[in-house]
Amino acid sequence: MNKVKVIFVCLIFLFISTILYALDTVKDNTFFGLKKYTQELKKNVFALQAEGDLTNKDENDDYIVLGSGFLIQKNNFVIGITCKHLVLKNVKIEEGKIKMQDGKIVLKRPIYIGLDTEDGYRRFKAEVFHIDGQYDFAMLLPIKDNPEDQIKLKNLVLNDSYLGSNDLIVEGKGILIIGYPLGLGVEYNKNSPIVNFGIISQYKKQENFLIDITVNSGNSGSPVFSLEDGKFVGMITSFTNAQTLLYDQNGKLVATLPYNSGLANALPVGVIKTKLDELIKATSNKSE
Repeated sequence: MNKVKVIFVCLIFLFISTILYALDTVKDNTFFGLKKYTQELKKNVFALQAEGDLTNKDENDDYIVLGSGFLIQKNNFVIGITCKHLVLKNVKIEEGKIKMQDGKIVLKRPIYIGLDTEDGYRRFKAEVFHIDGQYDFAMLLPIKDNPEDQIKLKNLVLNDSYLGSNDLIVEGKGILIIGYPLGLGVEYNKNSPIVNFGIISQYKKQENFLIDITVNSGNSGSPVFSLEDGKFVGMITSFTNAQTLLYDQNGKLVATLPYNSGLANALPVGVIKTKLDELIKATSNKSE
């Protein structure tokens, strides 16, 4: 009889442990709770676009998607963050230096930030406020056509409550990225960015971390969010290509085919926050 009681108690303990483990798994598993953050965080990103061919009847080539970006608010500044390499494609370079005019960076052609407003999707011309000399990082300021226009954005602007720290960059943590891979997400003049999720693969406390996630051209500038709490932890800067080598029957190399390795590089949130604070402080000092 005592043996039966012992077995019964063991079964009850095993049952309770299984339930608790299952609940904990649901809580930690990246496949659960994606909807919780996706609908809100999708509002944060914008498509960085350059002016295309506005002279023909085909609207599909009016604006060219360069990549992705997102909005951050620091103090009273609302700033667009994206990758330097996307912006440099459209910056005038003279004698190896970025051309400046009246204290502003000169562009080859206008670039735009696509934002959702209460009046629908609109593109705003963007002034390039800063191109970083050390990191793949640039800051943009959206410009209203008419300074007196009262425009109400529907986009989410990341403030201090959304900004994480480098301590949240932990290997194995689930992450969410949102952007415009392959130029998708702005068809028919509507804003519907693409969502991907993966995990942090490697972080060696340096100025870069690796994530295991499929990104493509157009994802540069995509924000990286922690699935655990929805905090911003970094920005996609590039993805890593691998190669497949093809040999003939004699062992001679005949072709090298590139393919997406599934690994991407990201700039940590700590770098971006430090740069923002330095630039805003410098700007404030100039205006005094």
